[in-house]
Amino acid sequence: MKAIFTLLLLLLSASLIAQPEGKLFMLQQGALPSLSYIQYPGDTYQQVDIVEGNDLAANEDNLLVARGFGADGVYVYDLATLTRNDTITGTYANWIDMWEDEKLVVASSQAPYLRVFDLANNNQLLFSLLDTSVLTYAPGHLLVSDDRAYVLLQDRVVVVDLDLEDTLAVVLTPHPFHFGGQNAYLTDGGDKFYLNVEYATGAIRSSLMSIDKLTLAVDTAFHFEGWFNQYPPVGTPDKIYVFEFESHFDIIGDSLYLFTRPSQFVDYAINYDPKSEAIFTYGGTLTPNTVRYYHNGMFSTPVSAPTMTNSLFVEGTSTAIDDGELIAKTLQLFPNPTVDRINLTFESPQMIHEVRIVDTKGRLLLHRSYEQWMSWMKFDVSTLAHGGYFLEVNTAEGKVSSPFVKW
Repeated sequence: MKAIFTLLLLLLSASLIAQPEGKLFMLQQGALPSLSYIQYPGDTYQQVDIVEGNDLAANEDNLLVARGFGADGVYVYDLATLTRNDTITGTYANWIDMWEDEKLVVASSQAPYLRVFDLANNNQLLFSLLDTSVLTYAPGHLLVSDDRAYVLLQDRVVVVDLDLEDTLAVVLTPHPFHFGGQNAYLTDGGDKFYLNVEYATGAIRSSLMSIDKLTLAVDTAFHFEGWFNQYPPVGTPDKIYVFEFESHFDIIGDSLYLFTRPSQFVDYAINYDPKSEAIFTYGGTLTPNTVRYYHNGMFSTPVSAPTMTNSLFVEGTSTAIDDGELIAKTLQLFPNPTVDRINLTFESPQMIHEVRIVDTKGRLLLHRSYEQWMSWMKFDVSTLAHGGYFLEVNTAEGKVSSPFVKW
């Protein structure tokens, strides 16, 4: 019995770690274009601002929104309050990314094509570059990895050394997507970066090319007709997710795996949380305008969201993991597993603000507010289904959480 109980708690803890914890920010289009987010766990949708944007980036303190093609300005939001507190002008930003946390790299729709701003020094423009030999069209996409910026221009990628503030190389790609191409994106893949592009030569055709970061050698990983890459590829440590989820290119195996169901019945991969290793997806026609995450072969409950064009996941803090020592010192939960009730005791009286019971998907099942000193509490859990749950207590000393099993 003890071994079974221990195993249940280990599985329950693993399920918590597997959940994304933070906010999935989204840019949305339509009659009222907006910036919004889904909070995990809890799976709640919230609109932040009515704003038209094209790309997202974030550092430790700020969320940044590029206004997009032809428009000037990058909006700066405080991550803690989600209030817009600044606008960086002189950017003409199509695409944005962060370098060394406090430096904003901008691929601009107007010359110069690359600009770098110092957020820690009053958004000062550090340097800009314009190579007239490669600049004919506005940048198609931007990727910052280590101390390099990769800027997609026409049928080539310009490699910029950010430390040297200079163009390092220009990499030509083998397909003529600059005449009819669209939906061209760069994504990071460790020792390589990948270029996914749709181009038109009488029929829709798509290619995923890998480019070695050291040698800058181009390898056409695959080339196929009939695919439409609606969103940027999602890179994980061993896969590049492309087209309909779960289609992906295996980085280590150097091979393509296709998901063969019709595209109207599948989701599209849109983002990745490295901490939980969960893949966020956006729904097809069976679950339109919904966002879910996928982990260990299972989807979470879908969350409704308007038409989405871009997303960025920003991790939060897990109280269940970070407060483990505090839990062990102050909180005892028994019996566990339980049939009908849970008793909660503290070593000494605590100022209790609120108590919550949530399931392993973060859904709130019980909520009570107190604002009083207590050292013992009891809860009726007889109506809960069999399975694993978390008891969360918000005290004056901080927030603590402990798993329990309804037997």
